[in-house]
Amino acid sequence: MTHEELVVYLQGRLEGAEPEALRQELGDAVSAEDFDAALKEARPGDAPRREESSGPGFQLLFFLAITIVAAALITAVHHRHARRSETATQMIKGEGPFVGRWGYVLYIPPGYSVEALYDRAKDAQTAYFFKTGTELEDPSRWLRYGRLGVIQMTARPSPFSGSAAGLSNLKDYVAATDVRNKEHPAVKELRLGQPTLRGMEYDYAFPNARVTAYILGEKLLYVFSAGERTEAFDKIVGSLHDAGASE
Repeated sequence: MTHEELVVYLQGRLEGAEPEALRQELGDAVSAEDFDAALKEARPGDAPRREESSGPGFQLLFFLAITIVAAALITAVHHRHARRSETATQMIKGEGPFVGRWGYVLYIPPGYSVEALYDRAKDAQTAYFFKTGTELEDPSRWLRYGRLGVIQMTARPSPFSGSAAGLSNLKDYVAATDVRNKEHPAVKELRLGQPTLRGMEYDYAFPNARVTAYILGEKLLYVFSAGERTEAFDKIVGSLHDAGASE
């Protein structure tokens, strides 16, 4: 979500919800700094009241406000289209294998579909597994749809080696992030079907409840996330077959 989209989103939701509730709804999809900056723009301090609020000055301010909001909406739409032009999308409905960009394979559980997007700028592919028939206006905000069973997987060339030392470095990285965010997840090492895969699972509690699994392949890093751990989450994570090498 771009800064402009976040501002527009908050402007449309602040009348019906408290800022902290919106912050929890977005979860780790938006950083605290980005949220606070957007909130400041979306809810500026109230201007002093004028005795003649219906006069020309008020009308001018009202017109300017409408113009700014319209410009923000146009900018958000422009950025969304620009991002789509930088991505390649594929959709698969129904049970069966999903073959990713670098040749890795995941199994689609019965009753689920997959929407996958490859971001050329970030050299990363993100796949969203969701129950067939679910309407997702923006699947990238997967935490909002946790109750609907949306599972996100991102694959990209890994900054860590696919060895025991690489897994140790990954664990240190995640631990440092959790310390900064003051989170204390339950952690366990994953037993995976492919011997060359190494992974860890982190189960986070309130207020940003979620489960995240990090898996190191030979050349790729896979990150699975969901609002909660489910049988479908375990099946998808456990089905991963690493291609062995990225392009």
